[in-house]
Amino acid sequence: MWVLESVRRAGAAYALLPGGEYVVGRDRKCDVRVEGDSSVSRRHAVIAVGKKEGDGESVGQVVVSVRDEGSSYGTYVGERAIETSGAGSQEDRTTSGRPIPLQDGVRIRFGLLSSLFRLREHRVVLTTSGMTRADRSAMAKEARDKLGAETEAEWSDRVTHVVMERAKLTIKVGKG
Repeated sequence: MWVLESVRRAGAAYALLPGGEYVVGRDRKCDVRVEGDSSVSRRHAVIAVGKKEGDGESVGQVVVSVRDEGSSYGTYVGERAIETSGAGSQEDRTTSGRPIPLQDGVRIRFGLLSSLFRLREHRVVLTTSGMTRADRSAMAKEARDKLGAETEAEWSDRVTHVVMERAKLTIKVGKG
């Protein structure tokens, strides 16, 4: 699963799920709403999360891209664009309407001021407990399709989440 984290606003983060397009801007209807930055357009850019198509090993992998929607002050990708907002940063300005592929850890700035974000990939690895084989298979497919998650047949150090149909809490008291 991919997460867009605000660099300047602590705790502001947006989950970006596969198959989604997320509008960034000042408008109330935007998925990633930027407030207090007049250099960000109402509908500034779109972040798309899709699957790689074609041939080769990477087919089916989740890919993330950003596309400027014709904003007045631009969308910037990369470290040099973060350092300055003057004419020197124009080489890092994205071309309006052209999707730019993004990698884990990249910084993205919308407009000229402080609307700075970092894209992070958060690995989600699931296992199950107490589920039938059919339920486990259906859950694994849904987790891959909706979250871009991986699944493990059994518990391992890689597992980040456990999915259970139901849980029963039992309190055991020992004699001391």
